[in-house]
Amino acid sequence: MDYLPLDHLGLVPSIDFRQIQDNFWIGLNAPCELIPSEACSPPQHVASAFKATGPMGMLLEMEWALDTNWFNPDAGWCPYLLKPMDDSSQWFFHLDHSTPVDLERASESGECFIHPSAWAEMESDIHCFEACVIAITHSTTFPLKGCRPGYYNYVPLHSSFDNTQALENFGANMKRQVLDYLAFINWWMSSVSFWDNKLPQVAIDAILDLDLHTYPRHGVLIDLQKDWQQISIPHLLKQRVPVHIKWNKAMNLEECFLSIFPRILRALDERRKASGDGMVYSSHMPEYVEDFEIVKGYDEFFQHCVFDRSVAQGIEFSEDMHYAVVDFQGWMYRPIPLCTTMEFVTRFGSHIVQHNNQTLVVFH
Repeated sequence: MDYLPLDHLGLVPSIDFRQIQDNFWIGLNAPCELIPSEACSPPQHVASAFKATGPMGMLLEMEWALDTNWFNPDAGWCPYLLKPMDDSSQWFFHLDHSTPVDLERASESGECFIHPSAWAEMESDIHCFEACVIAITHSTTFPLKGCRPGYYNYVPLHSSFDNTQALENFGANMKRQVLDYLAFINWWMSSVSFWDNKLPQVAIDAILDLDLHTYPRHGVLIDLQKDWQQISIPHLLKQRVPVHIKWNKAMNLEECFLSIFPRILRALDERRKASGDGMVYSSHMPEYVEDFEIVKGYDEFFQHCVFDRSVAQGIEFSEDMHYAVVDFQGWMYRPIPLCTTMEFVTRFGSHIVQHNNQTLVVFH
C-alpha cells in the first residue's frame, strides 16, 4: 500500500484547493467549485422531515439531493448518492421540478393528482428498491444496530393534493426516498466484501440490473477533526467518491493527517501533471522521505499503528477453520475468508485466547 491517496485506478486523483469565505478546502476526485457556498460549517443535525425551502430557495429535499452534503455518521451511505449521467431519463433524476408538469392533472375543484401512468412507474420502482434495502438489512451480514434508510409511506401516492405546492412537496419527498435507497444499495455494494453473501438471488439480480457502478457519486464534505475515526478517505477515493475536506492551521500540527497535508498534496499534484500517466508514488518523492516514515505509522483511518505487521507466535491458520468479524457490542457477526483474516492479523495485530477447548484469535 502506498502512503499517498490514490483513486480507483491506482492513480493520483484530481486535487484542488479553494478558499471559501474563512475556510480552506481540499478537493479530491472533484474540483472545489462543487462545494455549496453555504457550507461554512457543519450544520446541526435536524429532523429529516420536509422543512419548506433551504438556503438556495429550493425545496429542502431537492437541495439535499442536488448538493454535496456533510458526512453524517447516522447515514454513512450519503456520499454514494447517485448523480445522473447525460442520458439518464429516470423520473427520480428530474430534479429541476419536483413532479413533472405533464404528469399532473387537476380536477375541477382545483385538486391535483398524479397521472396513473406516472404513479404506476414510481410505485414499481420504489417497491423494487425498498425490497433490495430490506433484503440487505435483514441479512445476517448486516449489523443488528446498523443505521438504514426509513421506509416509504405509500398512502399519499394515490391521493389527491390540495394544490400544486402540496404535489411538489410530495414529489420532492418521494425522489429523496428513492435516491436514499439507491445510495444505501450503492454503499453496500462498494463497501462490504462479499456483499451478495446471504442475500436472496432475486435481490442480487435486481441490484445488479441497476448498474449503480456506472453512475458518478455526489461526494461528501468532511470535518476531519470531528469525523476522522469513521472515515476511510482511501476507500472513498477508490470508489470514485468526490471528497472535500475542510482544513485549518491546527491540523498542520497533527501528524496523523500528514498524508493529506496541503504541501504534500500540492507536490503530488505537480508530479501528477508532469507524469503524463498519473502514476506517482511516494518513491517518486524522495524529498519527503522523512514525512513518509511518519505516515507509515498510521493506517487509512489516521489511527496510530502499534503493531509491527508480523503474525504472533503460536497462531496457525488453515482453510478448514472458520473466521469471522465480531463487534463485541453485538452489532455484527460476519464470516470472512482466510485471506482477509491474514490481512487483519498483519495490519492490526492479535493475541490468542483459549476458552472451553476453543482457540480464539482476537484482532486489536
